[in-house]
Amino acid sequence: MVSQIRAAVAAGDADALQRSAHSLKGSVSNFGADAAYHAAFALEVMGRSGDMGQAKTGLVALEDSLEYIHPALLELASQAE
Repeated sequence: MVSQIRAAVAAGDADALQRSAHSLKGSVSNFGADAAYHAAFALEVMGRSGDMGQAKTGLVALEDSLEYIHPALLELASQAE
């Protein structure tokens, strides 16, 4: 999903950004990842409004928040095995 968001930002495709960010927002909400949720929501709103002026900054915020939760997700995945 993040690669789809990156592609949408790079292409300036507001519709694709809205859809991809919405999907990711739903996924991260299952893990209680508030920062990632809010970053995805901000990108979703940018896509919905068509205002892509801050999309690159929003993408950086999303990537940072996902990097923060990545170790916990790896730990969770290893426990499921």
